[in-house]
Amino acid sequence: MKIAFADYSDDNDISGVTTWLVQFITHLAEEDPSSERQTCLRLHHVGSNDWRTSSIARDLANAPVRVSGTNVWNVRYTEDAVADTVAFLNAERPDVFVPQCLPGFHFAAAATSRLGLPWVLTMHADDPHYWDLLEEFCPDATHGACVAVSAYLADRVRARRPDATVVTIPCGVPIPAGVARFCAAPFRVVYSGRLVEQQKRASLVATTLIEACRRCEAIEASVLGDGVARSSMEAAVAAAGLSRRIRFTGRLTPDEVARHLQSAQAILLMSDYEGLPVALLEAMAAGVVPVARAIPSGVLELVRDGETGILVDDSPTNAAAALAALAAAPVVWQRLSGAARSLVADGYSDTICFGRWRRLLGDLAERSAVRYPLVLPRDVRFAPANPLNRRLDRRRPQGWRRLEQVARGMACRVRDAVLQRAPRD
Repeated sequence: MKIAFADYSDDNDISGVTTWLVQFITHLAEEDPSSERQTCLRLHHVGSNDWRTSSIARDLANAPVRVSGTNVWNVRYTEDAVADTVAFLNAERPDVFVPQCLPGFHFAAAATSRLGLPWVLTMHADDPHYWDLLEEFCPDATHGACVAVSAYLADRVRARRPDATVVTIPCGVPIPAGVARFCAAPFRVVYSGRLVEQQKRASLVATTLIEACRRCEAIEASVLGDGVARSSMEAAVAAAGLSRRIRFTGRLTPDEVARHLQSAQAILLMSDYEGLPVALLEAMAAGVVPVARAIPSGVLELVRDGETGILVDDSPTNAAAALAALAAAPVVWQRLSGAARSLVADGYSDTICFGRWRRLLGDLAERSAVRYPLVLPRDVRFAPANPLNRRLDRRRPQGWRRLEQVARGMACRVRDAVLQRAPRD
């Protein structure tokens, strides 16, 4: 059985999707390298450097997996991305295709599924982007399956697409041997993930950590990760005079993240929406107690208020109060810590979840009727770009728009040539 994956990459990507994908691909590739199972990955790199230097390519450098890629300017338009993906599939000849995130991969999956190649749509988050992918591309029972990372997402998918085969498979994480221990001074709080305002609400995270430190002198915090909101978060912390107690680490390796988690006591999550946060799973697996915003999502399947963690609203004041109260209650912390770790170990470990994925992919591979090479019809047409995905789904200009673009490009080149020849003062 040969499995093909496709995903975007970035110079220093720290998303939960990337973390899960690296772990899953490594697991598949290392399970039995001498068997018939083979694993390959195609990357469309959105960073400024070459795709070979991307974080996901580096993380998979020593795994027995075939990684290839191209930089995004070579697949600027969705039509280019589809052609590149089909060429990749023809080169690798997989039995099952598992695309991630980008519309071009999913257009290719939907088109090639009609030629017998089964595929999987993975719903990672309660995000408009994913609902658009579901609306346009969700495979029916004949062409593949849809995997939702939480029961909440699975129920929503079934309501929208009753014709689909929907399977709930969480993003499994390793269960570390070491566990967090209660520490009264300092009581360490972590945030782990992308530092962005959309979805992750970086400003709420910063304000909560500042308020928590003011409420309790024993609290210290580490912000693990990077993103465009980092500078504003650091500025807010500096203005509060708390730079020594709230530290920013930047992007860390998985081993470095694990070391930080095992020395922490609580993890904070203030997102507007999520699927099933990998950062939360990793922390709970280590016995770190979650203090999380109660949003409709997989979060509520992990954090049972007063049992496996503490649920809060979107008020930084209330979240900070919960952290301060937890820091002063070692008996409560110990009970929540043990329950959080047990919950993840019993139902969300990588062994359990990757096993479910292997069975699903094996079932799909047995139904595969693909014959190579894949040749798309010349008159294949793509549905109009959804406004929610316009940033990612860029179509090749047609007719006069294409001529206008070429004319503008020629005008810019003429202007540059004139400026270069102009005399300098």
